[in-house]
Amino acid sequence: MKNKIKDVKKVGIPKEVSTAWFDTLVSNSMMMPVVLRRITRLEKQIRKLSVGLDSSKGKEHVLIWRNVGGMGDILMQSAIARELKKQNPHSHIVYQVPEKYLSIPKHNPYVDEAQIVEVPFVKGAYDRTIKLSNPCPASVYELVKKDITKSRTDLFLEASGIKKAEDKSLCYQVRIEEKKWAAEFLKGNKAENKIKIGFELRSIEDRRDWVRWKELADLIYRDIKDVQIFIFDHDIPMAWKDKRVINVCGYPLEDVAAIIETLDLIIGPDSGLLHLAGALQTPILGLFGAIPPFLRLNDYSNADWIWHQPHKECPCWYSFPCGDSTCMKMVTPQEVLKKAKGILVKKPKRYSRVDYTGKTILIERIDKGLGDILTITVGIKELKRQFPSCYVIFKVPAHYKPLLENNPYIDEIIDLEEEAEKDIFVSYSRLCPAGVYEHHHNRNIFKSRVDIFCDHLGFKPKDKTPVFCLTDKEIKQGAKFLKKAAKKKKVGIALSAAEIWVSWTREGNLSLIKLLIKKGYVPVVFTMKNQSPVKIKGAINVHGQSIRKMAAIYKNCDIAVTQDGGMLHMAAALGVPQVCLLGPTDPKYRVSMYKDAHWIVKHKKICPLKYDDHNFCWYYSECTVDKQYPQGNTEIIPPCLKAIKAEDVLKKIEIIGIKKEEKKYE
Repeated sequence: MKNKIKDVKKVGIPKEVSTAWFDTLVSNSMMMPVVLRRITRLEKQIRKLSVGLDSSKGKEHVLIWRNVGGMGDILMQSAIARELKKQNPHSHIVYQVPEKYLSIPKHNPYVDEAQIVEVPFVKGAYDRTIKLSNPCPASVYELVKKDITKSRTDLFLEASGIKKAEDKSLCYQVRIEEKKWAAEFLKGNKAENKIKIGFELRSIEDRRDWVRWKELADLIYRDIKDVQIFIFDHDIPMAWKDKRVINVCGYPLEDVAAIIETLDLIIGPDSGLLHLAGALQTPILGLFGAIPPFLRLNDYSNADWIWHQPHKECPCWYSFPCGDSTCMKMVTPQEVLKKAKGILVKKPKRYSRVDYTGKTILIERIDKGLGDILTITVGIKELKRQFPSCYVIFKVPAHYKPLLENNPYIDEIIDLEEEAEKDIFVSYSRLCPAGVYEHHHNRNIFKSRVDIFCDHLGFKPKDKTPVFCLTDKEIKQGAKFLKKAAKKKKVGIALSAAEIWVSWTREGNLSLIKLLIKKGYVPVVFTMKNQSPVKIKGAINVHGQSIRKMAAIYKNCDIAVTQDGGMLHMAAALGVPQVCLLGPTDPKYRVSMYKDAHWIVKHKKICPLKYDDHNFCWYYSECTVDKQYPQGNTEIIPPCLKAIKAEDVLKKIEIIGIKKEEKKYE
């Protein structure tokens, strides 16, 4: 075997010599540097041997290295591990930080090994090394650049080779035993049922500090009922003596995190605990001066701030032309109280109502259709983001299983005939939550199915894009299918939706196909097995193909024309720009949440009931009401859809095409 480590003769400690005495001798010995060099060489050999064995199995060893603080920077680097795991789920990530901050990578579910940075740095012993200090890429950027426009999270991701990360949320997961400890801590301090507000008293930079905490505490206890204030700081002497407040200064970081997760609000200057609160989705009120708050807090869903700019040089980034922190001195306790009360009234959504940590979750969908299954994947993605240790089983009809293959957020796919053990059962079939909501609310629908399905799991999603994962091989096969049209603009057309009442007319589709051919486009027409194929010269017909092959072809289209059906959500999942043709359903709650989504609606001009942009008839199309169908005939295409012309669709396609070309050359 290559890289074989030479046998080393073991040297025992004499019986009459204690281990403690030997350790003391070595630590004080002049031989210590020699011992460390030997250990370093041995570790290097072991790492190389381990990497060599694992690389053959596709396992990549990655070292993330940071030999300085502070807490905020290390937390802002925590997203790197998640993005690396997305690129290569089999990678083994080692994260080295100063001992003081070791609990941060230890609580990152995407880090395989957390080490103290004093462990000798083994150059070349990893497949990939990401150095985030000596120099710090964020500090270099902020010192050199005059116009600072990037957040530190973005800068750390870019330094790691990750240029575009859709999810920039930070990774810190409080463990179950820590949650229990925090609950007991609150109970012991009689604070479990009170409004809990945290004060982060100081930053590591004096120039960022705000000092009027005692005045703010007096105002809060006077104006807000049943409130408890917690004070946090890295040094115990900073705390003031006040029986009303709970002193958490100097507590271990993991205990501090467990308490912060329970808070209703944390208030503080630009400091590490604000970023810890951002990772835990605890509402934040930041007090800022020399640095723009949006470059520090914009990636956190529950963050707000107070920021004064008294001079034309603001933000000064610590140059302080005013001579001192005038901007911080302008922040008043009354102003902070008013902002804090506004945040508490909003009660922003936080973690899931259910603790899914380490649980096996069986998600079931026994009904049709393709679009609903894709939108359910949004909630599963958020579930795995917040609880990566949970095990997700998705139970669907057998013919929909290919839709979920290679989905990194689903651990197991089973069909309706199979059973599985589970801790938690979530059904999207028995009284489908979206169907119940839409029919119960009649025409007053103000939620998308994406939001309804996510809410059923207990989440507010950060990224509403459905998940459909094709392999590179499948995408190449899709391109091969369209080889004849390789140099032309290809327009994917889903001939109809699953329901007639949301489908465009066949005549309209055929007119559009002919018009596109005339204008030099290649229509790629998708029809199901139960539909008759379209045979028009110049169009490519995709008839009766499997879900994955159809998706691979769809992925290779330059733009898609969709209706209110499954292909709308598939286009969003595959990243294909689309023009959606809608009639009685509101685009705001059907398609507007997706990137590169555009739509055409005509109901405002054509609707006999005078529905406007804020009022759609949905399932209750009164223009199709008769004696047989008192609530509307869903087997009839409504006038608002019939009013859409092929020329309208072509115009929209050309506008989108022009915008894409402009973006390409920006």
